[in-house]
Amino acid sequence: MPETDSPYMTRKECALVHYSTNDKLDNLGKKVEENRRSVDKLSKILLGNGEEGLIIKFSRLSWRNQLIDKIPNIAIGMASTIITLYITGVLRL
Repeated sequence: MPETDSPYMTRKECALVHYSTNDKLDNLGKKVEENRRSVDKLSKILLGNGEEGLIIKFSRLSWRNQLIDKIPNIAIGMASTIITLYITGVLRL
């Protein structure tokens, strides 16, 4: 707020507003740089930096776990089908 009822700013007020604005812009620029560094670190962790990142490792592990889960399920399904057919008398061994 101006100290007087004049519609014009004094040099002192103008300088204060100017320095305050510059300070806010500098702080904003620093925060943008910090955020950019954080995003770069996260992308290196997730995607990898010449190595496998977490996303690729997770997809490999989930694929491997699905495969490990499917093989016993198929074996159990085949065994239970053979046992059921034997019990019902359709299949004679």
